[in-house]
Amino acid sequence: MAFSILALSLGVLFQIFSSGLRNLRVAEAYTTATALAESKLAAIGVEEPFVEGKENGRFDDGFRWRVEVRRYEPEDLPYAAISAVQPYEVVVTVSWGEGGEGRSVSLTTLRLALPE
Repeated sequence: MAFSILALSLGVLFQIFSSGLRNLRVAEAYTTATALAESKLAAIGVEEPFVEGKENGRFDDGFRWRVEVRRYEPEDLPYAAISAVQPYEVVVTVSWGEGGEGRSVSLTTLRLALPE
Protein backbone atom coordinates (compact mmCIF):
# COMPACT_ATOMS: atom_id res chain seq x y z
CA MET A 1 0.00 0.00 0.00
CA ALA A 2 2.77 2.45 0.96
CA PHE A 3 4.66 1.58 -2.22
CA SER A 4 1.58 2.37 -4.35
CA ILE A 5 1.18 5.77 -2.69
CA LEU A 6 4.89 6.50 -3.18
CA ALA A 7 4.76 5.49 -6.85
CA LEU A 8 1.67 7.61 -7.48
CA SER A 9 3.21 10.60 -5.68
CA LEU A 10 6.46 10.31 -7.64
CA GLY A 11 4.52 10.10 -10.90
CA VAL A 12 2.64 13.31 -10.10
CA LEU A 13 5.83 15.08 -9.02
CA PHE A 14 7.59 14.00 -12.22
CA GLN A 15 4.74 15.44 -14.34
CA ILE A 16 4.85 18.73 -12.42
CA PHE A 17 8.64 18.93 -12.81
CA SER A 18 8.60 18.16 -16.55
CA SER A 19 5.77 20.64 -17.12
CA GLY A 20 7.79 23.32 -15.33
CA LEU A 21 10.85 22.61 -17.48
CA ARG A 22 8.77 22.80 -20.66
CA ASN A 23 7.32 26.16 -19.57
CA LEU A 24 10.82 27.41 -18.79
CA ARG A 25 12.02 26.49 -22.31
CA VAL A 26 9.03 28.24 -23.89
CA ALA A 27 9.59 31.38 -21.80
CA GLU A 28 13.29 31.38 -22.73
CA ALA A 29 12.42 31.06 -26.43
CA TYR A 30 9.96 33.98 -26.20
CA THR A 31 12.60 36.11 -24.48
CA THR A 32 15.19 35.26 -27.16
CA ALA A 33 12.71 35.90 -29.99
CA THR A 34 11.73 39.28 -28.53
CA ALA A 35 15.38 40.33 -28.20
CA LEU A 36 16.08 39.24 -31.79
CA ALA A 37 13.02 41.13 -33.06
CA GLU A 38 14.07 44.29 -31.17
CA SER A 39 17.56 44.00 -32.65
CA LYS A 40 16.24 43.55 -36.19
CA LEU A 41 13.81 46.44 -35.74
CA ALA A 42 16.60 48.73 -34.51
CA ALA A 43 18.76 47.90 -37.53
CA ILE A 44 16.15 48.84 -40.13
CA GLY A 45 17.00 52.19 -41.67
CA VAL A 46 20.29 52.38 -39.74
CA GLU A 47 22.40 49.31 -40.54
CA GLU A 48 20.14 48.09 -43.35
CA PRO A 49 18.54 50.16 -46.09
CA PHE A 50 14.99 51.36 -45.52
CA VAL A 51 13.09 49.69 -48.38
CA GLU A 52 9.35 49.26 -48.70
CA GLY A 53 8.33 45.60 -49.13
CA LYS A 54 8.85 42.20 -47.48
CA GLU A 55 12.04 40.39 -46.63
CA ASN A 56 12.82 37.27 -44.62
CA GLY A 57 15.71 35.17 -43.42
CA ARG A 58 17.14 33.06 -40.61
CA PHE A 59 19.21 33.74 -37.54
CA ASP A 60 22.02 31.31 -36.71
CA ASP A 61 20.17 29.73 -33.77
CA GLY A 62 17.13 28.38 -35.65
CA PHE A 63 14.90 31.44 -35.35
CA ARG A 64 13.38 32.85 -38.55
CA TRP A 65 12.59 36.51 -39.18
CA ARG A 66 10.28 38.42 -41.51
CA VAL A 67 10.25 42.20 -42.02
CA GLU A 68 7.39 44.08 -43.67
CA VAL A 69 7.73 47.79 -44.46
CA ARG A 70 4.74 49.59 -45.90
CA ARG A 71 3.71 53.19 -46.35
CA TYR A 72 1.45 54.36 -43.55
CA GLU A 73 -1.43 56.45 -44.87
CA PRO A 74 -3.50 57.84 -42.00
CA GLU A 75 -7.00 58.60 -43.27
CA ASP A 76 -7.97 61.15 -40.67
CA LEU A 77 -4.87 63.36 -40.83
CA PRO A 78 -5.31 65.98 -43.58
CA TYR A 79 -1.80 67.40 -43.17
CA ALA A 80 -0.14 64.04 -43.99
CA ALA A 81 0.02 64.90 -47.70
CA ILE A 82 2.07 68.05 -47.09
CA SER A 83 4.42 66.59 -44.50
CA ALA A 84 8.19 66.76 -45.04
CA VAL A 85 8.51 63.13 -43.95
CA GLN A 86 6.64 59.95 -44.84
CA PRO A 87 5.55 57.55 -42.07
CA TYR A 88 6.12 53.84 -42.66
CA GLU A 89 4.75 50.94 -40.65
CA VAL A 90 7.45 48.39 -39.87
CA VAL A 91 6.51 44.90 -38.65
CA VAL A 92 9.18 42.43 -37.54
CA THR A 93 8.10 38.85 -36.84
CA VAL A 94 10.45 36.27 -35.34
CA SER A 95 9.24 32.65 -35.35
CA TRP A 96 10.59 29.29 -34.26
CA GLY A 97 9.49 25.67 -34.00
CA GLU A 98 8.04 23.40 -36.64
CA GLY A 99 4.54 22.19 -37.44
CA GLY A 100 1.89 22.67 -34.76
CA GLU A 101 4.53 23.76 -32.26
CA GLY A 102 5.42 26.88 -34.27
CA ARG A 103 5.38 30.09 -32.25
CA SER A 104 6.14 33.70 -33.10
CA VAL A 105 6.64 37.20 -31.72
CA SER A 106 5.75 40.33 -33.72
CA LEU A 107 6.79 43.92 -33.04
CA THR A 108 5.27 46.87 -34.91
CA THR A 109 6.35 50.49 -35.03
CA LEU A 110 6.11 53.62 -37.18
CA ARG A 111 9.26 55.07 -38.72
CA LEU A 112 9.64 58.40 -40.45
CA ALA A 113 11.62 58.72 -43.68
CA LEU A 114 12.16 61.41 -46.28
CA PRO A 115 9.84 60.95 -49.26
CA GLU A 116 11.47 59.53 -52.38
